[in-house]
Amino acid sequence: MELQEYAFKLLAETRSSVFLTGKAGTGKSTFLREAVQQLTKKTVVVAPTGIAAIQVRGETLHAFFKLPFGPILPGDQRLKQIRYPSDKKKLMMDMEVLVIDEVSMVRADLLDAVDECLRRVRKEHVPFGGVQLLLVGDLLQLEPVTTSADRELLSNWYRSPFFFEARVLREIELVNIELEKVYRQQDADFIALLDRIRKGTPTYEDMVQLNHLPKVPSPSEEAYCIVLTGTRASAESTNRSRLQELAAELVVYEGTITDNFPQNHLPTERRLELKKGAQVIFIRNDIGAFRRWVNGTLGVISETGENQVVVRLRDGTEHKVEPVRWEHIRYAVDKEGKISEEVLGAFDQLPLALAWAVTIHKSQGLTFDQACIDLGNGAFAAGQLYVALSRCRTLEGIYLKRRLRRQDAMAREEVLRFYEQMNNLEEIRQLLSGQEE
Repeated sequence: MELQEYAFKLLAETRSSVFLTGKAGTGKSTFLREAVQQLTKKTVVVAPTGIAAIQVRGETLHAFFKLPFGPILPGDQRLKQIRYPSDKKKLMMDMEVLVIDEVSMVRADLLDAVDECLRRVRKEHVPFGGVQLLLVGDLLQLEPVTTSADRELLSNWYRSPFFFEARVLREIELVNIELEKVYRQQDADFIALLDRIRKGTPTYEDMVQLNHLPKVPSPSEEAYCIVLTGTRASAESTNRSRLQELAAELVVYEGTITDNFPQNHLPTERRLELKKGAQVIFIRNDIGAFRRWVNGTLGVISETGENQVVVRLRDGTEHKVEPVRWEHIRYAVDKEGKISEEVLGAFDQLPLALAWAVTIHKSQGLTFDQACIDLGNGAFAAGQLYVALSRCRTLEGIYLKRRLRRQDAMAREEVLRFYEQMNNLEEIRQLLSGQEE
C-alpha cells in the first residue's frame, strides 16, 4: 500500500490525527486537495497565512478561531474572553476533521491555543475536543516566523517554536507519515544532493558541484529564467526596474474587489502594471479542460488588450488570459447540518504577477525549468537554500549569483530528531487493523 493510501485510510477509517510531510515535489498539496474532496467527514481547512488560505479555499487559523496575534502562553486569559457566535459554535461542535496546511509555519503555542478553544466550545476535555487533525507541511522547508522577543518569551514554555513542541501533542499519538517519491525531479543524483541540503549535511563534493554552476544564464537562455531572492524588497526592485526598461506602453489592469476580501490576502496586485515583453508568472492553475498552465508557469506578455493579455509560454504556444475569481470564504453549517462554504467576498484579476524575480518564500510549492538563486549576504533561515534549489526540475536549470557557503545549508537539529519518527508502518497497520475489528 502506498503511503498516501495509508494516510487517507487513517483519516477516513480511524480517529487518529496525521502529520503528512515530505520533500519538495512529493505531492503533499495534491494529497490535501484530494483528501478534502473524498473524505465524508465534516472537514474544515485552515492555514497560517491569508494567501495560503485562499489557495486551499480555507480560512486563516487566526480568523477561524479568533486568536490574538503574538505569543499565546499557557493560561492566557485572552482565550477565555473569546466569544463565538452561535453559528460558529455549531460549526466547531459539528467539525470532525481540522486540516492545517503549511503547518511548518505554525508555532507550538498556536496549536495549544487551538486545542484550548476546541475543548472549551465542545466541552470535551480531550485533545482538540475530540477533533481529528490532518497537519500538512515540511518542517525542513520554511520555519515559523518569530522575532527574538517572541523566541525569548516562548522559551520559558517551549523548547522550540515548531508545532511538534505543543503541549497538547504529549497527550495524543500523532501518526507521522513522510511521502518519499519525488515527482518534480527525475535525476537520482540531483534528488540525493537535494536531500543532503535539506538535512543540512552537504558534502564537500556537493558544494564544489553547486559552486561550479554558472552565475547567470546566457543571453539566449535569459528568457523564462526567474531570480529567487531572500527579500521582498529585492524582488520588487528587480521587477520594477526590468519593467521600466521595456519600451512598450504601460497598461494597468485594475482588479475588482466584491464585498469582503481582505487587502492583505490578495494573491496578486490589485493594480497590475504590465507591458508587452514583461515576464510573468501564473499564480493559479488553468481552470480550463486542457491545463495550459499551472501555478508557477512562466511566460512573456506578447499582447496587451482591454481586460486581457496574450502570454507566450516557453514552448512557444500563446494563450489569451482573462481575469479569474478568487473567493474569500468562511465555513458555516447549512440547513441540512453539513459544513458548507459561505462566500464573503471575491477578487477578480488576471492570474498573473511580474516574475523576473520572486522571493524564495513565495516560491514554495512552485516548479521552474530555470532559476537564478540570489541569497544576498547568505541564507538567514533554515531550509531557505533547500527551498530555492528544489524549485528546479534539473541541476542544469540552476544559476547562482554568488558562491554558496556550507552554513547556507541550515537545518534545525530538533526537526531532524523529530523526523526520525516517520513512517512507522507497524503502528499504522495496527491502528487500521484495530479499526477493522
